Amino acid sequence: MSLKKILKDKRKNQARKSRGKIVADDAMITGHEPDWNGWETWDVEKFFKEHARALRFYNYYCKAKDLKKDVILWMDANDYSKDEIRCFKKSPDHVPGMTTGALCRCINNGMPSLHPDHQDYVDVMKGRVAVTDDEDFIHSQVRLAIAEGRKVVNEVNNDPNVKPKVSPLVHLENKINRGILVDIGEMLDLLIENINPKKLKFDLYKRLHDHAVPANGLSFVEAELAKQYNEMAAAYNKEDPDLVEGYSYLTRPQLLKWIEYYDGLYADLEKYKASLKSKRKPRKAKAPPTAEKQVSKLKYQDKDADYKLTSIHPTKIIGAERLLVFNTKYRILTEYVSDNPMGFEVKGTTLQHVDEEKSRAIKLRKPDDFLPIVLNKTARQIDTAWKKLTTKESTPNARINDSMVLLRTL
Repeated sequence: MSLKKILKDKRKNQARKSRGKIVADDAMITGHEPDWNGWETWDVEKFFKEHARALRFYNYYCKAKDLKKDVILWMDANDYSKDEIRCFKKSPDHVPGMTTGALCRCINNGMPSLHPDHQDYVDVMKGRVAVTDDEDFIHSQVRLAIAEGRKVVNEVNNDPNVKPKVSPLVHLENKINRGILVDIGEMLDLLIENINPKKLKFDLYKRLHDHAVPANGLSFVEAELAKQYNEMAAAYNKEDPDLVEGYSYLTRPQLLKWIEYYDGLYADLEKYKASLKSKRKPRKAKAPPTAEKQVSKLKYQDKDADYKLTSIHPTKIIGAERLLVFNTKYRILTEYVSDNPMGFEVKGTTLQHVDEEKSRAIKLRKPDDFLPIVLNKTARQIDTAWKKLTTKESTPNARINDSMVLLRTL
């Protein structure tokens, strides 16, 4: 292998591994990956020179399969169907080619598919070039790639050794059709033969258990019973002449007994539903986040030199019944009271389970006199001193901010 080919393969491997912009190791020769921001301000000649350089750049650093993801992104933006994109992905690596992939990458990065002044460029070049809409070319190549991919898809679909995928819902429906619905069909045949429901020994509850019908399969059973029941009811109520004629071999009392028999089948179905619910394991309660995690985003004032205050550790808030904070910016003392037996929780910067009626806030005229009471006295002594304050109380919101010192929890 020649040194030139080794270096070229190395450059292409680096381009494939890079994310976002393609790393141009030989930028002194090729320039960096084209950037189409601000192309509107370029003259038309500069635009087409960059257009040509872009094709050379991607051919230098990439292979056709490296740019297929850019084609898929372009297809998605141009309303190609999921089936068409699926077939495109199955096409060979070299399809739809380097030029198509490079143009799609340029358009995805902001290049217009046809410059609005393209005719001026044709005139400047005196007819030596022909300018076409890039997207017309891309569409034609993508359609060819889709056709190639569809051949692969069809070969797989026609291969007898490849089993087609069946959705879980279809699989469930097939299971119900081959199981419990067969039993119900046999029961109906016996009912027609014997006419008298009392002679039937059909236990729907037991049959459902025997077939282990899951909860999401009961809708198929219910739909089958409803279809048969509604026919009988319509014949009994003479709502449909065809059904009246179809059930004419039964007397009205006999038909009524059939309807009542189906009422019993519905009752068995409901009992089976209840049995499934009783067996269902209770959902495991989600463990609450740790105290450290709850207060990780809490904003509060750690220290204040003017009032000589230091906040308690915020994890002490979790589970506390009362919290006292002081807003150093506005001299507002707030007492939060929890309405939850488990105490406070914190979500973001907000206290949870705050009793708005019992919580209170008040502006202190002389913080230096009152704050020592808050820090050192009992809850009853704090309450007694609070009642002597003459400023007006207010109801606080539950949000803690970076002007608040966390004084104490009780």
